[in-house]
Amino acid sequence: MEKDNWCGFEILSQAPTRISFAGGGTDVSPYPEKFGGAALNATISIYMTAQLRLHEDPQVVIQANTRPEPMVYPSVEELEFDGQPDLGCGENSASSTVVTGV
Repeated sequence: MEKDNWCGFEILSQAPTRISFAGGGTDVSPYPEKFGGAALNATISIYMTAQLRLHEDPQVVIQANTRPEPMVYPSVEELEFDGQPDLGCGENSASSTVVTGV
């Protein structure tokens, strides 16, 4: 991205990735309400990061360290979210990605 188009406002967020040892997914609704659930996991020193920079143009560029190429959208209105982050990462990394984006 070009720096001369940058408005000077930036937010940087970071969340740790976790490793699931047992019970992965049993702590996510609606499973625990129906069957009960427990998960054993730990966070590790690998982080997902998200950076928000405001630009003068309406283009949205999403970059992730889990994807070789950025995802580029002409505007915010063109963004579509189907409930699953499409960032080329596993289930546990996906939750870290969502947390950093929020």
